[in-house]
Amino acid sequence: MKEFDRKTSLQQASLVVESLVPRAAPVGLAAAAAGTAAFAGVFEYIPHEMRPYALGLAVLAALAPQPFIKAANPFKISRSDARHKLDEISGDPNKPATMIADNIHENVSSRTKQWWENSQLQLLSEKLPLLKPSRPHSGLSAPIKAAALSAAMALGVSGLIAGDERMSRLQEAFNFTAPIIPEPPPQIVAWITPPETIQKAPSFTISDGKTAPPATAMLEDIHPQSVLNMSVYGGNPVITLNGEPLVPAQEMQNEAGEPTYRYTITLTGDDYAIAIENGPVWNLQLREDNPPSFEITGMDKGAGPNLTARCKAQDDYGIQTGQMVLSVPGARAGAEPPNQTLLPQIDLSGPEMCQ
Repeated sequence: MKEFDRKTSLQQASLVVESLVPRAAPVGLAAAAAGTAAFAGVFEYIPHEMRPYALGLAVLAALAPQPFIKAANPFKISRSDARHKLDEISGDPNKPATMIADNIHENVSSRTKQWWENSQLQLLSEKLPLLKPSRPHSGLSAPIKAAALSAAMALGVSGLIAGDERMSRLQEAFNFTAPIIPEPPPQIVAWITPPETIQKAPSFTISDGKTAPPATAMLEDIHPQSVLNMSVYGGNPVITLNGEPLVPAQEMQNEAGEPTYRYTITLTGDDYAIAIENGPVWNLQLREDNPPSFEITGMDKGAGPNLTARCKAQDDYGIQTGQMVLSVPGARAGAEPPNQTLLPQIDLSGPEMCQ
């Protein structure tokens, strides 16, 4: 009886394979095609929002044939199906496999039961050699087998070529979210101009607008009353001055038709921190403008009413022009000073006069 059970189990396994392979073939072909496309990097050229539809086509290709396969090849996995198949293979019209597996009713006499068991043993000894389980076969047609072989080879070759990028390319096939492309940063042109009256005060160019502005900048020795100028286009970021938001002094359009925001800030005696939203931070340090010093080093009387004065003047930002006015008070206390236009003026602009 054990041999009969073994043959029944083998035939059952064969039926399971014959029922599963035709159903698995479309799924395997679709999966192999999708995997080959992923390994080859095809999904990188498919927009992210279209990738679910591409994978949906693969799933549809796997599921669409299933109703037709089910109708042509019913799913057989029970032991009863296996015994019927053994009878079919043996060609015996008496169906010995079915007869051997039959059970006698329990409510019979012991004599009848003994007779049934003896007949079963005799039937088993006579018919068991005729019961030969069939070997599992795919049941696939030659074109389907060729397509499966080609798909398997394509999957293997593409996976081998992909190398270490296999996993990342597979993950990319299931990446349906497009990467967020950050908006380009606004273009900033920024410069500092010194006061017009202080020619030796330095000027600065912070950003020329052609290259990315520096993320941080520390500018020192800026003259008080200098002017910070900024032109921003390609965006309208929030710009703060020492933590307080700035309001554009002017809004216009550049040559490309982009809105441009112009800022003009007169710098006084404080230090400044300019912060641009999602952009650079610039620190500006002002240098105090000390008053000039002036010293008369000597004075000589010349011929007539002429006087020659020698003096020395200094300033931290240099001296552009200077003038010394000679004023003589009246001889008596409380007397009105003389008319200044009648007194000589000494020009100090030349270095030969005031050093």
